[in-house]
This record gives sequence, structure tokens and C-alpha cells, in this order.
Amino acid sequence: MEGSMAFRFGVVLVASAFLLNSGYANTVDSDDGATLLEIKKSFRDVDNVLYDWTDSPSSDYCVWRGITCDNVTFNIVALNLSGLNLDGEISPAIGNLKSLVTIDLKENRLSGQIPDEIGDCSSLQSLYVFKHTQKKVN
Repeated sequence: MEGSMAFRFGVVLVASAFLLNSGYANTVDSDDGATLLEIKKSFRDVDNVLYDWTDSPSSDYCVWRGITCDNVTFNIVALNLSGLNLDGEISPAIGNLKSLVTIDLKENRLSGQIPDEIGDCSSLQSLYVFKHTQKKVN
């Protein structure tokens, strides 16, 4: 019985070391976090709705407002910033989020072109960017 327990402990220890070395223990990809911060820079967030999008070491972007991550890979699969009163343009950095399936930016005050780099989001199935209102200047 003791030998069996020691064997199980050894298997768990080896499996844990494998997971740590292979990267499966990492919860998020810091490059995706940096990409989101770059995207944030292209917006004027007048209501500070993206306040939790920070570069603090303990910040897990999978829980940031508008972000949905895959439960297994932790890749960002959805970006939903609809109706947040954001001004600005869509950053070309959005193309770095290769696993995005859905992008929802509708009902904001965005302007400019949809960047060509969005074509690099090879998993993209849905893109919502309609109904952007512009402020009228008197």
C-alpha cells in the first residue's frame, strides 16, 4: 500500500513538472494582454469603462470587461465592446488576436476604416461595427 502511494505521488509530481514546462499551467498569453492594451490606446474611453484593462502583473485579461477566453487554451475568442461610448478608431493591433471568433464594436462612436489587419484574425466568424454615431459640432 505504501509503495502504491509513493508511485501515485511520483506520477503526479512528474505530470505537474511536465505541465509547468510545457506551458499548460500558464493561464494567459502576455502577448494577448499587450495587444489588448494597444487596442485600448486607440480608443478614447470617456466613461472609463475599460478601467480594468491594466498592465499590472496580477491582471488576468480573461476577466477584463468585454473579453471572453477559451476555457482550455485561454486564447481570446470574443471581444465585445458594444455600447460603451468609445471614441476613436479600431487599432490595426486587433489582427494579432488570431483566435478571435467574434468582434462586437457596435453602438460606439468609432470612426475611420476597418484595418486590413483584421483579416489576420483567421478564426473570425462575426464582425459587428454598425450604428456608430458621431457627435455633431455646432
